[in-house]
Amino acid sequence: MPVKNSCIIIVCSSFAPSLIKQNYAIHHVYIYITLLFLSFIKLQARHSLSHLLQSFEEISQLAAAENKHFAIVITDPACPPCEILHNKLFGDISFSVGNKAIFNIVDVTLPQNKWYQQFIASMAQPTTLLFSPEAKLKAIVQGASRTGTECIKNVIDGKLECVRYRNNLLFSDAITSEETMQALNLILTAKRKIKNKQDATTELAESMQTLYYPYPLWLQIQNEQNRGNVEDAVFFARQMLTFQEPWHAILYNDLFLESRQIIDPDFDITNIPILEVETNHIHLGDLQLNDKVDIRIKLKNIGKEILVIHDINISCSCLMLLSEKRYWIEADNEEYLFLQFTAEQQGEILRNVMITNNGIIPMQTITIRANVE
Repeated sequence: MPVKNSCIIIVCSSFAPSLIKQNYAIHHVYIYITLLFLSFIKLQARHSLSHLLQSFEEISQLAAAENKHFAIVITDPACPPCEILHNKLFGDISFSVGNKAIFNIVDVTLPQNKWYQQFIASMAQPTTLLFSPEAKLKAIVQGASRTGTECIKNVIDGKLECVRYRNNLLFSDAITSEETMQALNLILTAKRKIKNKQDATTELAESMQTLYYPYPLWLQIQNEQNRGNVEDAVFFARQMLTFQEPWHAILYNDLFLESRQIIDPDFDITNIPILEVETNHIHLGDLQLNDKVDIRIKLKNIGKEILVIHDINISCSCLMLLSEKRYWIEADNEEYLFLQFTAEQQGEILRNVMITNNGIIPMQTITIRANVE
């Protein structure tokens, strides 16, 4: 039989060269499809421990059922390092660490996921929150570097020596990593209890002895509302509004607005100050090296309350701020932002100016471009 099959092939190649070419092409298509199928099976094996956009409750229940650690990976589609970590998670089977962990990728640009950053008081991306099968937070690892990814694997293996989490914006250096994790776990427990209409007073009071920042205060407001304590909810809402740093406005702006509505049910959101920037994109055209260009940008408050400019952040030494960094603009009034650009290097230059304020849009970005010859 093998000889007969061989003869048939020889006859075909002798009498129908065009047909054998067609068969050859079909043969390669079959091989290609087979390789694709095998690759898909391989990728499915790798992806079985990775999930996208699951809620915290869904992923924690899955981890508990399978007795596995799990990780919440905070990402943003516009964040290049996030994509690097995403590719590592989906392309490196070693991240499964012997089938010990489940990874859940969450997009913090979606409203339902914003609470993750508010919970840890950080906008760093990517950030990986690592949990035990019992949903206890064990560590927070920031970044997508090799050191960071190795630390993720070590934490899942029970080795916590690599973890040196600090939130430079809020948490004091006097607070140890262990104390931070304990307080955050209490806050997370409180959040889950409040969602189930259970009293979380004890957990919140204990956690805020270590970490006092807007998110547990917001949970305290919700807890008091669940208990029917309107006056206490208003008291804690007033405490929320005492946080006035620029990054507070960026990270907790939605909670501040809701707090104002709790204090005053007749609060009208249209009264909030609104920063209107004359232009968010400036192109300076073609410049020679070392040229200097003065820039004037009109800033107007089109809201009904006083607009406070908390900070103006410039991204490089090529930009100099000539006006004040902090000032107030009355309703329906305007001020001017004065900058000076110096062409310090050749090529296409792109720089950002970020304005943080107390308006309904707490951060506005102005992009400055130039072609330097």
